[in-house]
Amino acid sequence: MDEINEGFMRMALYESMKSLPMCLPNPPVGAVITHNNNVVGKGITQKYGGKHAEIIAIESISKIPLNECEIYITLEPCSFYGKTPPCVEKIIEHNFKRVFVGIIDPHSKNNGKSISILRAKGVDVNVGLLKDEIENFIEKYLWSEE
Repeated sequence: MDEINEGFMRMALYESMKSLPMCLPNPPVGAVITHNNNVVGKGITQKYGGKHAEIIAIESISKIPLNECEIYITLEPCSFYGKTPPCVEKIIEHNFKRVFVGIIDPHSKNNGKSISILRAKGVDVNVGLLKDEIENFIEKYLWSEE
């Protein structure tokens, strides 16, 4: 099962690469949604001020109940209001079966907060899948301060 999960997270990583340079100054993030081990949705971070990868992936699905799905996200979902509402709220709203997060967002307003929020709501969260590969790609695009 780990190989399958790694494959889906690697797909999310490849998706994230497609968001460059459009997403800047936001980090390039990819999201993949699966249902019964089949990819049913994908998303990448849009231009600055636009939708984040998780929201694009969620909105790409219309007929499959998301509470039967898993979502793979390269970077921890945002937990604060900026140009967009917090992505963590949409993930909770749709009650995903499981959430996989590649790396924690070092942004001072996030930095593990959405992971704590998800777990407090009873969401099964797995953090660190392909951590090294994702960090190698994304670290130069991350914000640690506002």
